[in-house]
Amino acid sequence: MKKLLQNKLTHLRSFKAPLGPPGLAIRPPGPAIRTGTGVWGKSLLIFFTFSFRWLTIALCVGGSLCTCLQVQAQGLWAQRASLPDTGRYFGISFSIDSMGYIGLGCNVYVYPERDFNDLWQYNPKTNTWQQMASFPGKGRVSPAIFVIGHKAFVVTGANDLNTDTCYKGCWEYDAHTNAWTQKADFPGAARAGAVGFAIGNKGYMGMGKSSAYNAYKDFWEYDTTTDGWIQKADFGGLARQYASGFGVNDKGYVFFGEDSNFYAFNDIWEYDTGTNSWTQKATLPPARAGASGFVIGNNIYIGTGANYTYNNTLNDFWQYNTLNNTWRQMANFPPSPPRAACFSFAIGNYGYLGLGTDSNFDLPSGYPNDFYRFYPDTLTRLNSLTVSMNVISIYPNPTHKLLNLNFNRQLHGLATLSVMDITGKGMLSYKCLIVNEHLSIDISSLTAGMYFIIVNINGNKLSQKFIKQ
Repeated sequence: MKKLLQNKLTHLRSFKAPLGPPGLAIRPPGPAIRTGTGVWGKSLLIFFTFSFRWLTIALCVGGSLCTCLQVQAQGLWAQRASLPDTGRYFGISFSIDSMGYIGLGCNVYVYPERDFNDLWQYNPKTNTWQQMASFPGKGRVSPAIFVIGHKAFVVTGANDLNTDTCYKGCWEYDAHTNAWTQKADFPGAARAGAVGFAIGNKGYMGMGKSSAYNAYKDFWEYDTTTDGWIQKADFGGLARQYASGFGVNDKGYVFFGEDSNFYAFNDIWEYDTGTNSWTQKATLPPARAGASGFVIGNNIYIGTGANYTYNNTLNDFWQYNTLNNTWRQMANFPPSPPRAACFSFAIGNYGYLGLGTDSNFDLPSGYPNDFYRFYPDTLTRLNSLTVSMNVISIYPNPTHKLLNLNFNRQLHGLATLSVMDITGKGMLSYKCLIVNEHLSIDISSLTAGMYFIIVNINGNKLSQKFIKQ
């Protein structure tokens, strides 16, 4: 427990514990508590439970103010609808507007080995998949990708891992028209396993490996206005393949990867477009290649992957804060066995990750097509809320459209109702006069996920958690 408290973010909350006989079940209120109760002893309530994203410990004396120590869990994974097609690895994944996309990739369990050219769109609001326009020509494995506006650019890649024929082509996918357009070829050597990301209206890609598994470290910029490529400063680390890249604000970040002999790296590098230079950043997670991740705010969430030196895959998951150059370990990616070369993207405040392969490319069930949503632990803006017991209740929960609120009879007056997402971002706001015990609000415009209803009335701030389906 001491180690747990040292390594996790802790929060103090208080509530009034009612008097009761020994054995009386007590449930602390508040948005962070979903399940579990404490039981009274002769005069002391001892409460210990793990619920949703919090470990809660409480020591209370009946009728007095009870202090809860809450230890924040490191994110949560929840399974979503599986891809309605064959599982795969080393494809493309990205998000545009409020939709996610995955496609291309490879599955060695299909004979002869199948390289995919299909593209699928994921709708997080309905938790459904829809097939989109296929990539032109042959299937493609391990291309680089970056997104600028409502267009995704797929560059290089290989076809048929048995012959490992590499390409130099660049294709643009317009999510608004669901159409592919060929652009100017990548001017460097044909390759696969390259890394790509976007900063502003420019795309960047580099590294990767040739058909003969010679690793590269060159780095290039793509300009959508001229459809032209410009070579930039070489990558700051050693040449590598199967690294992971992300653009955050005005910087680019490259994580991990492996060399031509499959020796994995754990270094992280930041690219500055203004100075055209690379700076090494703090390292922490174990070395790997084929890691997957996404960007939420100023944080990069990354994990999974494989280290072929030790012939193992990894299921650990991490948060890298780009502002203060620090790492925090998150909840492990849940499926077993661990995986590499997965598909991932972020939509709003949630990340998504799934599919992939193990280190031997021989998962016992073939290549999985399962898919998961990640809830980051970013409730810091809600920590100042205090909640009185039995003052407000909500139903149904979860709900699709209407959220009904029941208030204590003593709670009357002008109130402000706000709906926040898990980061504390305001989504809806209402002003109303509470004159009876019941009120309903329409939450159908919200995307599926977890939210908090905040009621400000008579100087009190009340909160309850709900799930929008």
